[in-house]
Amino acid sequence: MTISEEFRTAHEDVSLNISRAHGLVNALYFVIQGSDELMSDTDSSRAVTSLVAMLEDVITAAHDLHSRSWQLAGGK
Repeated sequence: MTISEEFRTAHEDVSLNISRAHGLVNALYFVIQGSDELMSDTDSSRAVTSLVAMLEDVITAAHDLHSRSWQLAGGK
């Protein structure tokens, strides 16, 4: 893969993760503000578990992206 292809892939990864992070923030707001009235404890627990998993994926992808961009920039 060429450097320009790597940067394009990195840009797509950043865009995807920004979108996922935005959705995560909205979902967390919903769970925090409305879960008592709109969802059972089990549903609320599942939603939070799912959101935590999404956040872990976003963090992992951000670390991977940072590592790749560091390598492309000549870092060791």
